[in-house]
Amino acid sequence: MTICTAGRQCIFGTPDRLNSYGRIAEDGLQNIPAHFPTVRLDKYVVMPNHVHAILVLTDNDVSLPVVIGQYKAYVTKQIHSLHKRI
Repeated sequence: MTICTAGRQCIFGTPDRLNSYGRIAEDGLQNIPAHFPTVRLDKYVVMPNHVHAILVLTDNDVSLPVVIGQYKAYVTKQIHSLHKRI
């Protein structure tokens, strides 16, 4: 999957130096298997304005759009929450 930021804005830092928003995006990816036990995160990279990830769905109990929707909602909520504290 590839997910782009709104307006393709570069908000995550660089792959070798993620900023706080990039770390939120990475944490969200790493936590997908905890929320969806039948989904395995294989490889991923957080780029300045998008995320690439290979997800392996090991069962038909969840669809990729549901996983992506939950991931995007989590990242958006966390970024907005962090932004309000600044």
